[in-house]
Amino acid sequence: MAHLRPLGALTAVHAEDAELLAASQDVWDRLDPRSYAAYLASRPDEAELRAVEDVVGAARRTGGRAHVLHLSSATALGTLREAELQRRDAAPGGAEVAGVEVLQLRR
Repeated sequence: MAHLRPLGALTAVHAEDAELLAASQDVWDRLDPRSYAAYLASRPDEAELRAVEDVVGAARRTGGRAHVLHLSSATALGTLREAELQRRDAAPGGAEVAGVEVLQLRR
């Protein structure tokens, strides 16, 4: 972000914490891997929240801007909204929800 800031460019991020995702991979052994429930269990809300918090932190430290792609959990919305309110003079970027994420946005 620090390198993109002088250009006014946005850092686009698909925010998921790799460590938390790796820890949840046993779900494929416990549940039917073809099921939607298994997919949801393999992507815990906390993995997205932690990654979004990291992205917001990096934007604050560098003064850069970030855009979170394919937000799938409502859990991270509060973090993004707070970041937006704190940086009214320089919008941090934003987030988008597209396609199937609209149907699966979870609280």
